[in-house]
Amino acid sequence: MVNREEVLQILLDRRGVTLFAPMNSALRKQKGRKQEDPKRDESSSFYVLNFLAQKHMFPMSITPYLAGVAPLYLSVKEEEGKRKEYYVDNAKIIRQAEHRGTEGKTQLLYVIDELLEPYKPISAQPPTSLELLKQPSIYGLKEPIE
Repeated sequence: MVNREEVLQILLDRRGVTLFAPMNSALRKQKGRKQEDPKRDESSSFYVLNFLAQKHMFPMSITPYLAGVAPLYLSVKEEEGKRKEYYVDNAKIIRQAEHRGTEGKTQLLYVIDELLEPYKPISAQPPTSLELLKQPSIYGLKEPIE
């Protein structure tokens, strides 16, 4: 998947980066959703940061350089007697790996359980909480809100 993206391959070879990549099951789930809704956005299936986002830095948010791109939220869920769980937006980090690029730069790979789906507003005004709960689909949310 990554080799098809030439610019990304150059970045991975020469920079310290963090890559969030979904599990194969998440990609299959996305294909099913696309068949149900042909107008569904086919956004990239992985997300790359141009720095090392190590877990000790969580929680944090990253504002992208590109206008119109949603921020990325990295968070930690801690419950007494349980292991910490790390999340990037809606996706849970399942495992991680550290690699070295051809020029020796450290790179982090976080495997996540879902594709990242940023909120894309339909109107210029954000919804009220009540509006969001009543009609989540008009705000681009396909999952039920419980």
